[in-house]
Amino acid sequence: MLITNRLDLLCQNLLARHKQGQTPNDCLIDFANDGGVNPVAKVFRIEQLLKQDAALALFFLGHPAITGLGKQLCGPDAVPVYLSVQFRNRGEAQKIIWHQDMIHDRQGPIYTVGLYLDDASSNNGALRIIPGSHHNRADIATLIQQRSPKIKDQLSISSHSIPVKAGDIIAHDVMLVHCSDALTKTDCRRTLYVEFRHPQQAGTNPTMTPSWIAQQQGLLATAQNYCALVRAAGRFSDVSLPEIACTNSIEANTLRLETANYG
Repeated sequence: MLITNRLDLLCQNLLARHKQGQTPNDCLIDFANDGGVNPVAKVFRIEQLLKQDAALALFFLGHPAITGLGKQLCGPDAVPVYLSVQFRNRGEAQKIIWHQDMIHDRQGPIYTVGLYLDDASSNNGALRIIPGSHHNRADIATLIQQRSPKIKDQLSISSHSIPVKAGDIIAHDVMLVHCSDALTKTDCRRTLYVEFRHPQQAGTNPTMTPSWIAQQQGLLATAQNYCALVRAAGRFSDVSLPEIACTNSIEANTLRLETANYG
């Protein structure tokens, strides 16, 4: 409830700014035809959540379920790289097509951890994956041309849909080929994401310096403490925002993230 209410307020603010011609560079706002007479402006993506709402970002990152999973997958010194929010809206023109989030040399694990705030079922906004596709750079074009008499999606690729309930968490290797079904039965699907990297793997990116990696690890510890305080208080307004959040949100702009593979 704390997360959903806070995110709703953030979206209201972003849409109000968009209406005034002041949409932040790190946000994607587009129109969706949800059955009404005219298309409606909707938030589709929020990049660098720490910059847009540091309190929400820290609370999400520091939640025991998120931090614990990140450290389990990427080691006790896991590095949180960036936080974002992805929306699916019924009637949207934006599509989440088959892709790999990034390609790397697999010197260490990199995982995306997503917290779903809404139900998502097969053929209604669920994550769809191609099992076993995370070992190498995938030839997306060839995969799209493949046919399977068994499990098929809209592009006839043999794949698995992963339905979730609100509050569920899904973690996937960033090299896993995946897409997302369009919404057909509900109005919106909201997912908060954080990417975790093993320190050795983070260090292969020249913009992720040793000092930045150490700072991000410190941010994770700060987020854990902040989340615990907010959960105990029951609301954000009773807990002061750590100063480190402001520093990290500024330096996040200097990162050069690897490009995704869309084939």
